[in-house]
Amino acid sequence: MLNIIQNTIGAIRRVGESVVRAGLKMWLPFTKAEPLGVNVVTDGSFNDTSEWIKENGWVVSGGLATRTDVDSYTALQQNCLVSGTTYIVTIVVDSVTSGNIFGIRLGTNYILQGGLSVGTHTATGTANSNVLSIMGNPDFAGTISSISIQEYAQETPDISGNDNNAILKTGKALVFAGNDSVETSFPSSKTIKTIAFWIYPTHSNTGETLFYFGGSSFGTRFLHLSHLTLKSDSFNNTNFNVYIDGVARGETNIGGNNPTLVINEWQRVVLTSSTDFNTTLNTLDVASKGFGSDGRFKMADLQIYGTEFTTDDIAYDYANPQKLVTDNASSNVTLNDLHAWWHMSEGDGTIAFDSSSATRYDGLIIGATYESGQERIPQLGMMNWSKGSNLIEYSEDLTEWSELSSAVVSFDSSIVNPDGTVGCYKVTFDGTFRGRIEYNVAIDGIVVESVYLRVESGTQAAKIGGSSSSLGDVTVTDQWQRFSHSATYTGTSTNPRVRCDDAAVIYVWGVQYESGASASAYRRTNGTAVTDATLISCATDSQKDILGNAVRVKGSGFNLDGTGYAEVLDDNVFDIPQDGAFTFMGWLKFKFVSTGSGVNVVYANGGLSTDTNTFSINTNNSNKVIAYISGTFTEALDSSFDKTDGDWVFFAITRNAGSDIKFYLNKVDTDGVEKPMLARTRSNNNSLTNANVKYIGRDSGTTRFYKERIDDLILYNTELSLDDITQNYNATKSGHNN
Repeated sequence: MLNIIQNTIGAIRRVGESVVRAGLKMWLPFTKAEPLGVNVVTDGSFNDTSEWIKENGWVVSGGLATRTDVDSYTALQQNCLVSGTTYIVTIVVDSVTSGNIFGIRLGTNYILQGGLSVGTHTATGTANSNVLSIMGNPDFAGTISSISIQEYAQETPDISGNDNNAILKTGKALVFAGNDSVETSFPSSKTIKTIAFWIYPTHSNTGETLFYFGGSSFGTRFLHLSHLTLKSDSFNNTNFNVYIDGVARGETNIGGNNPTLVINEWQRVVLTSSTDFNTTLNTLDVASKGFGSDGRFKMADLQIYGTEFTTDDIAYDYANPQKLVTDNASSNVTLNDLHAWWHMSEGDGTIAFDSSSATRYDGLIIGATYESGQERIPQLGMMNWSKGSNLIEYSEDLTEWSELSSAVVSFDSSIVNPDGTVGCYKVTFDGTFRGRIEYNVAIDGIVVESVYLRVESGTQAAKIGGSSSSLGDVTVTDQWQRFSHSATYTGTSTNPRVRCDDAAVIYVWGVQYESGASASAYRRTNGTAVTDATLISCATDSQKDILGNAVRVKGSGFNLDGTGYAEVLDDNVFDIPQDGAFTFMGWLKFKFVSTGSGVNVVYANGGLSTDTNTFSINTNNSNKVIAYISGTFTEALDSSFDKTDGDWVFFAITRNAGSDIKFYLNKVDTDGVEKPMLARTRSNNNSLTNANVKYIGRDSGTTRFYKERIDDLILYNTELSLDDITQNYNATKSGHNN
């Protein structure tokens, strides 16, 4: 979410750009995410009467839609919606002579119903057919000066000028299905004046707990959803003003104007209070422990503040889901006011990390599971983040480890840990040969153990590793250091260990064990191993994630973790006729992850990457960047085009007005200059005209997701020459240096 490291890198590197413009149809630089899609209404300013279906009494002309009193319900309509899609509707009523507008209808679903006065009105709703209707009451007479219908999704903009934007689907959320919760020890000493969160209700029942703030019996404090209506408990009235999608909707007070959420739809809810509110007994839990049933919903991006949001703050928060309110220079809210921030986007493990500050109130996830590919909520693909795996279930609790050869584990409550917390375990060795602690975990292949070690004073020789036959020697000092050692193991289990053959006391913290040759970012575990869990930047230090790891600074590209992707807003420019010419190019950070498929998909122009009537760019398990055109396999023949993990790769595939296909990749030439060079030619003249979704980071299958960065995807409806391709390569190379 936090784009504190703004998109300046991408902007800077494009100063003086000279990308070829002739035939340019799409250019996705992935420098930002925008919360609203394009306006799907044609002639929303009412200038062209031919675009509108006008029932009795309606006239469209000269920048106004005018309705006269016809003594019946009639509509102004346009077939511009997609069923099942959520839209933000903005309508400007210019004048009302009599009566009122009955409402705006998305298919048969009404929003803004009940009469609209002169002015601007906004609401969110989901269409159940393609028909947009502005419905007038029988006695309505007046004028409307504009209407916009925008699909609510976060998009990365196409800067070619052709609006081929990509809808981002990299958001993650926790799913609470009943009997699930996140339990935190948020302190009762902290004043709460604002609670902001994204929520997607999945059920409508009586008393589904939203937040439990502590207490018992008649002293219980909680908020719940009663048939989707947001209200306080009846025992200890908890009153907040409620804003939904940036608009004031009521309050939580019992007997007040309690607002109702929409089922099966993401909504941004902000709760504010002008008076101090506190938890009881240092408790703030999500979804359970209140009276009634446990909550059933998805949730993401839960923020707690000690100051009350203004209406401007609320509007900014809703319009900028990738940012904090503190990013708004005109806001008086500061990072000191941010008491807790649970992103709920880790994707694995049982800890909901608080990234608000160095003092964290991490939550324990009980039962709730993650769901990826979410729209509207903060998009992981446009964030700064780091990843890591840890197959040790208790990374900071050595009581789960075996003590061997007189090694003794004990707890020391006085030691400050690398992350600023206090208290860690120490191991006392008595000098017995092969004194050690070890942990049994099933793993095979190339494995790396990493661990933070220190002693009280001086230095101490020790060993770490996954077996007695393959240990790494380390020298421990009086300062915390993270040591790592990798080896290749065969079999079904290994035993990561810390060993010392001398009489010594060694402090141990943050043990991690994972596949790979080098240690990834540290991942805390507390009862459950994690695999490729994601952490994003800390609010107070954008250069580090919340455990102190250097974040993966998003200077270039769309960050993908193997679950997220994007969908290109399709138009006929992607439909290439038989013998039709085109060029598609871009950058990828090379990675192949075995997922039951031989390829990871960078881009698929519809369907499966290998389908007929489509084309795709992929990486494979032979360290190749490969392309398919209508099922025709195209790869680099020269082994010097092979790539390794982490390499930035430039690719371009072209077809002329015939069947000649050329596939280019970057390579260092004999003159020592890196440049695009022809890797392979093929022949295919099939039509590439399928109507399927155009994907970035996946295809229509479920096993080919990409797991690294993608950048600067560019499409032309003509064949570019090698000189043109080289020009684009040079124009976009900055930020893609290996």
